[in-house]
Parts: sequence; C-alpha cells; structure tokens
Amino acid sequence: MEAYKRIVFQELPDAFCIQLLRFSNQGKKMKTIVEYPESPKVEQVMEPETDDVEVISEEQYHLVAVISHQGNTITSGHYTVCALRSGEWFYLNNAQVSKIFGLTARNQEAYVLMYERDTTKKSNAATTTLHSHPNQS
Repeated sequence: MEAYKRIVFQELPDAFCIQLLRFSNQGKKMKTIVEYPESPKVEQVMEPETDDVEVISEEQYHLVAVISHQGNTITSGHYTVCALRSGEWFYLNNAQVSKIFGLTARNQEAYVLMYERDTTKKSNAATTTLHSHPNQS
C-alpha cells in the first residue's frame, strides 16, 4: 500500500522542514522506508482550498539535512544527522563527523527532512509528493 501526502503553501518559504511521524500511539518505532525527493519542485497556488488551483510560481528546493532516529521506542534511542555543507555530505553522530556520499544520506531512516530554496535554478514542473512503503523496514 502506498500513501501520499500533499502540502500546500500559500507563500513559498526560503526553507522548510518535514517531520515524518515515526512512532505509533503506543510509542513504538515504525521503520517504514519513505522515499523522499532530493530536489522537490514546489508550487505556490492562488486558491489552495479548492480543486481548481492556479499556480502563481514554482521554486526548486534541495535537501540539506536528514535527521534520523536509531532505536525502537519514543523513550529510547539516538539521533544522528546527515547534512550538506559546501556541496558535500557529512554524517554527524555526537562529536564524530565524517564525510559521506549523498546517496548514503538519502538512505537513512528519515525522521526530519530539511530543505532550502535553490537560488541557482528556476523550476517549471509540478508539486512533489512523498511516498510511503509500509512493507519495507
């Protein structure tokens, strides 16, 4: 089963975060793999409350950080970060920092995704959707 989430912005921000709900109501970790875009295109629309929307502008964003949770419950575990700095990805785990490949950053069990507006490109494509695959862990 696939699930889709649509987020509508009335005004496009310079940066935004997406928090993925990784814990059940009982506090147990859900290890569902979520596919998320590295460079989503986001639309600003005129009438977000209706199905008949008019696109005012589109902007390209890029992934700059992925926060992951290692552990099995909401009350235990450890957080790590993969972050982009000067075009290179780094893995941050407490005081340890190591350089990694971008693909490694995208393969994390994402908990929080952080995006920034790409000021080098102008976009002309559609809104991005996150896809959830609950059968993968």
